[in-house]
This record gives sequence, C-alpha cells and structure tokens, in this order.
Amino acid sequence: MTVPHTSRTSAGSARWRRFATFTVLLTTALAWCRATLYTLNRDEVQAAVAGSPRLSDTNRTFVAEAQDMLQWAWWGFPVLLVVLTAIALVLRVGQFLLIGVSGMVGPALAASGFLFPGTAALQVLAALFFVTLVCSVAATVLPGRPG
Repeated sequence: MTVPHTSRTSAGSARWRRFATFTVLLTTALAWCRATLYTLNRDEVQAAVAGSPRLSDTNRTFVAEAQDMLQWAWWGFPVLLVVLTAIALVLRVGQFLLIGVSGMVGPALAASGFLFPGTAALQVLAALFFVTLVCSVAATVLPGRPG
C-alpha cells in the first residue's frame, strides 16, 4: 500500500531533512572543534600520555604517535560524512554507504578519542561526537524507509 503524497508528509520530510542537516553540521563542528583543541593542547595531551599509569613505557610512544595520526581522521572524516549525507539527502541513494562508513569509522574514532589519555575536554568532545554521529545517521536514513 502506498501513502499518498500530501502536504503533511512533505512537511514532515522537510523537517527531517532540516534535522539531518543540522545534526551532520553539529557532528562536523564537534569533530573539528576536537581537532583544533587537540592541536592547541598537544603538549598537555603528551604530558597526560607520559604520566598515564595505564600505559607501559613501550605503549606510551605508540599512543602518542597514534593520537597524532588520528588527528588527520578528526579533520577528514567530517568532510566525508558531509559529502555522503548530502548524497543521501539529495539523491536518495547511498544510505547504506553512509551507514557503513559511519558505522566503521565513526565509533572507532570516537572510542580512540575517548579512551586514549588526554584532557577532559577532548574526551567530552569525543563522546558528544559519537552521540551526534548516531543521531545524524539515523536522521538521514530513517525518514527514507517505507512504513
């Protein structure tokens, strides 16, 4: 059974698209804020890694280098997220690609930002990034499902 196109369904669809756009932009802003904050507080983060009782001496070097490498992902992943979301919202294709990329890269990035030693602000931003990532993908994908 198909649902007739009415002004009510298109208004709801437009509302969902605005919400999806807002959550993707918020997710992007949070990731870029975290990347900027890490760049500004890199010395404090390196001191937290050096003083962490959870890490052995061999792991300290790895974690410090990993955080520097993950910095590229914190800058680049939001760009990919915006492009995939735009494709999913405008062309109505690629939702599963959006779910797949977001599901594989986003949680790993958020977990690394939250679990690696660092400042409290970086960990809070990583946790907020994960929450907004889940909301943005859901807002992008769910309205397009039949039902």
